[in-house]
Amino acid sequence: MKTIKFRGKRIDNGEWVYGYFVGTTDSVAIIIPFDKVNYDVGYIGESECFYCHPETIGQFTGLLDKNGNEIYEGDILVWGENGYKSTPLIVMFKHGAFGYTYIEDWFHSFAGNTNFTFNPLNTDIRFEIIGNIHDKPELLKEQLKKLEE
Repeated sequence: MKTIKFRGKRIDNGEWVYGYFVGTTDSVAIIIPFDKVNYDVGYIGESECFYCHPETIGQFTGLLDKNGNEIYEGDILVWGENGYKSTPLIVMFKHGAFGYTYIEDWFHSFAGNTNFTFNPLNTDIRFEIIGNIHDKPELLKEQLKKLEE
């Protein structure tokens, strides 16, 4: 059975929490860690819930990187062999599947449309997580700066 789980960055201390995604409003998302759920009681108290920044919520893809780390939406990946490293990739959920987009292929038109290359995640490729868009946005800035040169 596939593990369905999410992560989000807590509002109170900025730490990542992993578990069930309960819901969201414009200003808050709620995640309940797996170990806080008691199915016999049928009630979950507020102390078992963690309030997270909605923009940081990401689902587990079901895949692990080459180091055994779980890959989530919003992670930044590279792949490569023999000293070669790919352009950074951002993990996304689009068109009903998890996948990634090459940052260098992003195009944002003035009309507000975004056109980008989207590839499904391939379990044959040995991806490595180098960060995520929330903790290491500088990885994206460096790549975008290269494109402007």
